[in-house]
Amino acid sequence: MKDYIGQRLEDVEKDLDNQKISYKVVENNHNVDGDVTLVTNQTILQDKTVLLTVGKFLFKLKD
Repeated sequence: MKDYIGQRLEDVEKDLDNQKISYKVVENNHNVDGDVTLVTNQTILQDKTVLLTVGKFLFKLKD
């Protein structure tokens, strides 16, 4: 599986949907309007679902 950490949630969701991989999203901090939602962690669960932990940031984690 690709490394999605640091990528925008919307891009990751699109990629996983295209691959027909199920996923769940968990917020790890409070949402702030205007910030960018980025993936901060990813785990594959026993049922093959990808668990994406996300947070809101004012900056990019990766270029």
